[in-house]
Amino acid sequence: MLDLLRAILALLLIFFIPGFITVNAIFPRKGELDVKLDTLYRVSLGIGISIVITILTGFLLNSFGPNPDTGIGYFTPGYIILALALISLVSFWIGWWRGAYQFMGNWHPKLIRPAPRDPRSLTGPMFRDQKRGFEFRQLVEKKYKAIDRISELEKKEKMHDGETADYYREKISGIKESLRDIEARMIELEHEEGPL
Repeated sequence: MLDLLRAILALLLIFFIPGFITVNAIFPRKGELDVKLDTLYRVSLGIGISIVITILTGFLLNSFGPNPDTGIGYFTPGYIILALALISLVSFWIGWWRGAYQFMGNWHPKLIRPAPRDPRSLTGPMFRDQKRGFEFRQLVEKKYKAIDRISELEKKEKMHDGETADYYREKISGIKESLRDIEARMIELEHEEGPL
């Protein structure tokens, strides 16, 4: 069982983790790669970049020649794991610094790092207080998810009639009510402190 767990962790370290974290460091904003399929793009790019990072790490370790103490080269599992873990940690820190890991703000407010503002984005103002800015960005995300959900339910409502259509109308009105609450809170946040 322990060998299976080690094999799974090794495969993740070789084929997924360094690349996925590097993609997050390069593209810190959610939805930057694609509005709807952002996670899928990040996962597939992460797999490809992980393979490239692993190959380049192997070339780099092999270029050091043999270790004078052991007479064996540095291209060994221990050194490969150490190098890939270091690359992953550095990429994670860069990604956090660039604001890729907004969820860390849920653990502690000091861990909030704002993502760089997209000049094409109309997601709202920047705030002096990072907590308010973090809450505003979460509300924007919820707003767009609610709008997408409403459009999906409206399509389903058109395809049905009777009780099923009434069910979808009820769901739509509930989501619209929560959407009004979200927009009201966004306006409150804008007026509490005022944008930069």
